[in-house]
Amino acid sequence: MATKLQYDILRSVYSDQLARCSELMQRSQIYIGICTIIFSGFGIKLNEILACNLWYFYVPAIFAILAFLFAFFTLLISVRSDESESVCDPKEVVSEFEQGIPTDEDFLNDRIIDISVAWQRTKKLNDIKALAIRKAVTFLIIGLILAFFSLAIYSTKEMKNDKKTEFYKEESNKKKSQKIPPKDT
Repeated sequence: MATKLQYDILRSVYSDQLARCSELMQRSQIYIGICTIIFSGFGIKLNEILACNLWYFYVPAIFAILAFLFAFFTLLISVRSDESESVCDPKEVVSEFEQGIPTDEDFLNDRIIDISVAWQRTKKLNDIKALAIRKAVTFLIIGLILAFFSLAIYSTKEMKNDKKTEFYKEESNKKKSQKIPPKDT
């Protein structure tokens, strides 16, 4: 026979799983926000990205975008599965009362079984969410590394263009500063 203390202990263990579910949801929302900011950054710089004519710039940039997309959709899947198992269905409990009111011990035994089943299902769902978040964070990190790599490639291209422009300006200024003697005819 189950006691009220045993019921309370199991109920607190189940409450821990519900708190974990809430924490995982908050993490997912934070990472979705990060993905949204990154996509916004890509959207703002889209014209510059498309204007770059280096094929080796596009390879890491495309893989970075794909990694961010995988992270985003993985996070959406983890948020979508926000269903936790309820302990018991109150309608079923009330319908059991119509057949006869159970003793307190029988009632607690049934609720302990309900809590243990709900805990197992909620834990399994939380583990799936945590794995999805881990995968999404991995994709985010890979995407960030690739984005920085493509940014480094783009920056070197821009620096080379700036040096060429400066060189041509200097050459132009040298020619202008040199006085060309007039031709004698």
